[in-house]
Order: sequence, then C-alpha cells, then structure tokens
Amino acid sequence: FLLYSPMTRHSIAEIADGLAPALKRRGAIRDGYTYTTLNENIHEF
Repeated sequence: FLLYSPMTRHSIAEIADGLAPALKRRGAIRDGYTYTTLNENIHEF
C-alpha cells in the first residue's frame, strides 16, 4: 500500500524528529563525524 499525505514543514519535522532518533539507536545513522574533510567522511560511511 502507498500512503500519501500533504508534505508540509510540520509533517516533515514530525517524521524527522521521530525517525532520526530511532535510526541512531539502531546504528543506521551516525552521531558525529570521524574525519575532518567531507571526502573522508563520505567514504567512511
């Protein structure tokens, strides 16, 4: 099933506020950056 709702700033903020912490707990996104350059950080992940 595909669900659709109008994308507003409020709905995007709600999704991001709930999704990012859940992904961090599972280790799917990082908490910070290890290297000093963008190129190094992109290749690490």
